[in-house]
Amino acid sequence: MFHTNDSFEIRTLVKNLFLERFRYDKYVNRCDVYWLNLLFVNALRNSYEYSQFSSSESGPDYAPLLRYIQSHYQTITLEQLSNKFNYSVPYLSKIIKEMTGENFTKMIRKQKMEKARHLLLKTKNSIEKISEETGYNSADYFSRVFRQYYGISPQKYRKDSSHFSSLDSSRTSVRLGA
Repeated sequence: MFHTNDSFEIRTLVKNLFLERFRYDKYVNRCDVYWLNLLFVNALRNSYEYSQFSSSESGPDYAPLLRYIQSHYQTITLEQLSNKFNYSVPYLSKIIKEMTGENFTKMIRKQKMEKARHLLLKTKNSIEKISEETGYNSADYFSRVFRQYYGISPQKYRKDSSHFSSLDSSRTSVRLGA
């Protein structure tokens, strides 16, 4: 969780926190709270120095944010994302636009459509199943979005792609046989 880099200060604070439990005076509980506060403040200070999010040379690293979006694109909303990463919605929108060149909605739609295209080409799953796997509740709505995005229905895309891939494989075998 925190990179302490084997800090002497943190080890000393943990030791003092542990030893405090063996004192039997009226200040034990209050001292425990203070030792814990000191421990967390030192851990945060130390973590800030070594954190991947605080590189002064390259600026903040938003890779974890992008990885989270890629893992949860089916259901994530901008509000959920802002809560998860403790950013305001407007600031998060600005970050996403700067990183990807697209707004949040377009970026999510692009990920869903790329996944749908992959599933259409590589699986025999039904359109309903693919729409569920890409985060759409309705196969009709999914088909409409797919058609708007690619200019062709998912069914026709699959049919045309399988036709072209069989032509490509026959061309390859002809070239190899020659």
